[in-house]
Amino acid sequence: MIKVYYSKVSPFLEEDTFFSQLAKIPADRKEKILRMKNKEARMRSLTAGMLLQYALCEKTGLDYETAEPFQIAMERKESLIRPGSFRFTSVCPTRGIMCAAP
Repeated sequence: MIKVYYSKVSPFLEEDTFFSQLAKIPADRKEKILRMKNKEARMRSLTAGMLLQYALCEKTGLDYETAEPFQIAMERKESLIRPGSFRFTSVCPTRGIMCAAP
């Protein structure tokens, strides 16, 4: 069975909330987000990272608030580095982010 996760992209996120959520995503994505000039694109990328982290935490039974950011294999972004081959796909429409995973 495939589970679908969806989140609206909020263009209005307080700075302290933005940085606390940024800490929950992998370093390479974090650096990419901080380099972005467009605030909407930055929020869309952060939301996608947060949603994926949430889905991975739920799948592995880890607590979202305390889990370390997962690392994604760069050669195949849809595969998780850890054993167990968790695969996902994500879609970034204009106002929301969707992630589906088995």
